[in-house]
Amino acid sequence: MAEVENKESARVTAHSGQETGNLRACLKSYYLSSKFTGMTIITAEKEFKVHKLLACSRSGYFARMFDGDWLESATNTVKLQEDEPLFVQAMIDFMYGIIYDSTEHGQTSSILFHVGAYQIADKYDIPQLKEHAKSMFEDLVTIAWNMDDFPPVISAVYQTIPICDRGLRDPLVHAGSQNFSDLLEKTNFVEVFDSTPGFASDMAKHLLRENQELKSDTSALRCGW
Repeated sequence: MAEVENKESARVTAHSGQETGNLRACLKSYYLSSKFTGMTIITAEKEFKVHKLLACSRSGYFARMFDGDWLESATNTVKLQEDEPLFVQAMIDFMYGIIYDSTEHGQTSSILFHVGAYQIADKYDIPQLKEHAKSMFEDLVTIAWNMDDFPPVISAVYQTIPICDRGLRDPLVHAGSQNFSDLLEKTNFVEVFDSTPGFASDMAKHLLRENQELKSDTSALRCGW
């Protein structure tokens, strides 16, 4: 607990000396010190004091909530107790221009953290955070296919991201198809492949399409096109 408090103090101190004329710096400072906040977000482990105007400007979900006749609009309190506190904090930090560091969370791998950030951004309609998480995921998945946490990533994406959302599924399938032969040598991958019909179906379609494109290219070469 003391270590957590020290980290929070350090975060406040790091921004408390910003000039008052710098809007972005002021917002970060006020967020870290909870000054002038107008709403509270409650998770299972922690409460966050947040500026309502900023939250509504960055999140379509919160904008609709406080623009409607919801209980939260009267109490200025939002309970997100079903969401992982780590990702709620990453979401709120991002609203204030503080980019999350996926390497700071020892119990969650970097690529799984990007999945969690993407999922919460989708849930609370924060397009900029969703795009950031997607970009980071795309960069990392090209090497993560050979890591032990690749199968859990497949499970997480196909269990938590809506089926119509291809943002993480497509780069995941592409990485899997590019390294399919090697992955079939890994027991954990085979188990997830067998137990995740959506992923298996996407992989089959992708590999079939690649095979058809290869045949088409080969045919064109034979005809001298």
